[in-house]
Parts: sequence; C-alpha cells; structure tokens
Amino acid sequence: MDFKVPLNTYVKMLSEHPDVVLIHRGGRVTFVNDQILYLLGYQPGEIIGNNVGDFLSAESKNKISGSAGARMILNGEVIELEAVCKGGRNKHISVRSSVINYNNKKSVLSTISDISEKKNFESILKYSENKFSALFDALNESVFIIEIETGVIIDANLKAQRMLRASKKEIVGMHYSKLHPREEFDDYIKKFEFGANLPDQIFKNILVSSGERVEVEISASVVELVPGVTVFQGIYRDITDRKKSDEQLKNSLREKEVLLKEVHHRVKNNLQIISSLFGMQLKNIKNVEYSNLVKDALGRIKSIALIHEKLYRAGSFSKINFSEYIREIITYISRYYFNESCVVNFHYAIENISLDLDRSISLSLIVNELVTNSLKYAFCDVSEGDIFVSFNKTCEGEYVLRVSDGGRGFKTPPDMAFPSTFGLGLVCDLVREIGGSIKLINGRGASYEINFKDKKL
Repeated sequence: MDFKVPLNTYVKMLSEHPDVVLIHRGGRVTFVNDQILYLLGYQPGEIIGNNVGDFLSAESKNKISGSAGARMILNGEVIELEAVCKGGRNKHISVRSSVINYNNKKSVLSTISDISEKKNFESILKYSENKFSALFDALNESVFIIEIETGVIIDANLKAQRMLRASKKEIVGMHYSKLHPREEFDDYIKKFEFGANLPDQIFKNILVSSGERVEVEISASVVELVPGVTVFQGIYRDITDRKKSDEQLKNSLREKEVLLKEVHHRVKNNLQIISSLFGMQLKNIKNVEYSNLVKDALGRIKSIALIHEKLYRAGSFSKINFSEYIREIITYISRYYFNESCVVNFHYAIENISLDLDRSISLSLIVNELVTNSLKYAFCDVSEGDIFVSFNKTCEGEYVLRVSDGGRGFKTPPDMAFPSTFGLGLVCDLVREIGGSIKLINGRGASYEINFKDKKL
C-alpha cells in the first residue's frame, strides 16, 4: 500500500479508526492510534519507539517470530495473540497485518481487535462441552445420538463403545441400521419411525464388532440437541445378565413347585397310609366307645390329607378353594357316621372363597369336629335331620363360618371358654389360632358361629 495523498490525512483516518491501528518497521512501532489506551491502558507515546514484542506474552512473541510470522503477515492472515496490558494482565487480541509504504519506507500496518469476550465464551463453551462429555461417558447405559434425516450415528458414549467393542471413531459415521441383524431391521423400522409415536421399550438384538448378538432393551426419544437441531436418542441396555437371571429364577421356581408338589403328594400318601391302618384296626374294634374314638381320629386325619391332595392336584401352593373343600370333607365324614335309622340332609350356603394353607387346615379340622358332633349326638331319636353349613365374607372383610343342626340341642350348653370335651376344646384352640371368635347358640338344635378377619399383609 502506498500513500499518494498527504500523510497527515491518513494519520487522521487511522487515528479515528474504531480498532487499534499500529504501524511498525522492523518490529519497532512508528505509529499507534489512541484506541491503544482502551485496549492495553498505554498512551500512544508509551508505545511508539518500543518493540512490538515488548507488549506480547512470551508465547505470542515466539508465534510471530522468524519466517512463520513473516509468512502470516504477507498472507494477510488473522493471528490470535495475547497482549500484556499496562497492569500486567493478559488480553486476547486478533491481528491482521499487511505491508505498506509509510514515509517512503517499507512498514507493516496491523489492525488489532479485542477478542477477550469471544475467548471467554469459547472457554465457557469448551468447559460445558467437556462437562457434558464427562457426564455422557459416565452414564451406565449405552447411548447413541443419531441424526434424524440421515440415520447416521453422530455420537456414542463410553458404555456404548464397550458394548459394541468398538472405538468412537469406528462408531461415529455408521448408519444405525448396522447396529442390528439384517433380518430384524425391517421390523425395527416399522416400530422406530423417527420422530413419530416411539414405543417406550423395544427388545432387540444388537451386533457387536465380533459379529456376536447381544440382546438389548431399547428406549427411544427425540431430543433437541441445540436450539433448532433435533436428534434421535437411543438408550440401549444390555439385558443378557438379566435374561440369564430371569431364566435361573424361573427354573428355580419350577424346581420349587415340583418339590412342593412332591411334598404335598407324599404327606397325603403318608396320611392315607395312617388312615388305612386305622381303618383296618377299626374293623377289629367291638367296643362302640373305642370305635368312635378311632372314627374321630380318622376324620381329623382325612381333613388334613384332603387339604394336601387338593393342593397337589390344583398346582397352587399358596391358596386353596375352601368352598369346594367343605363339601368334600362333609361327604367323607357322613360316610363314616352313616346311620340307617336316620337320614341326614346337608344344606350349603357357601361363597367361592380361597384361603391360605394354615387357615385352611385349621378350618377343616373345625368343620370336621362340629359336623361330626352333630352326626353323633343331634339325631339320636329321629328318622331324619338337617345340617346347615354356610361360609361367607362380609363387606367389612370378615369371614363367617356357621355350622348348625336341627337336632335336640344341649340340655346344658357347654362353656365355650372352658370346654370339657376334647372335640370342642380342639375347636376353640383352632379358632384362637386363626385369630377368630366362636359363639354357640343353643335352641332347636346347636348352632356355632365362627368369625375371623382377613390376614393383614
């Protein structure tokens, strides 16, 4: 650049320039405008005559020294440097230079701008990016960021790299279809239309670098990466270990069910053997009192055995349909105490109720004792009798069992708090065991009412 007009005209133009304008020859400053005061805090007179390098950091001084610096000046490149302010603080500047003819001497004209705010913003942005990257890689899920328009993977965290056994360099730029076996991809596309009605979870196989398939659970969403830029985010969870654990748990449960079924089967069989032995012995007993004692024992054994048989056949080991059971146990008891001279009719009002094993056994023995008592003592002088059995659950969640007969009742009702017979004593103990209460109503026949509440979970 050559000045063909008076020098003072150009000096005035350069002095009014909004940026710092500096002219130097051989590194020594020959002109600088007043903007230098606002940039570095120096008056122009403190700069002129000094070497340019005196106002730069050591690193910036090295950057522009030698042939490399000369080449940047000749090419008109923008150079970012660190200038040293009058107070000693460094400030980021950008410098664009060109060679001019100043006072008939070859010189360098540099325009200098303050880029401190830009550099601070870049530092903050860099920190934010590093922080995001650290958090992204610290996630315990494999995450892929995919460009919506192209389907190309633009980022993958550390967990995703480990799952695929590939580096980020190998993953970024890959089309997401390469993550899945070819035969599954068409179905995958139907479920994963970018940006439209993404399902919460999809279970698929993913291909790792070795070609091995890994089963994953995928959660998908469309997110705004930066304002105006949306991407597809896929979170992949390796469920290999979970599937193995689930399968082991299922196998364990199956084994437990088989064992429990076998236990109930064997208990039922053993009780049946005991029952058969008592039955054989019963045939040889001539004494009516002893015969009745054996029959009572047989009824109790059968009550428990029938519970285990129903559990074995139902395949459910936590609950038993007690409404079905009541009819079966009463049918069995009535056979043992069959009396040709008296026909007993049974009447049922039973809701469909299932109970746990413990309460089922207790109630089965209670029903056995009360029905047995009615069959033995209620209809001694009549040709026909009736026994009523009801079982229901109230709105308040209380269970009510009633066993009553139309027989002769008690001449002197027993004290249910301190019963004198073994059978009623067993009934009262069992009622307490299930947390219930028992009430006897003696009139035209005996009527027992047992109340107990549902178990609290």
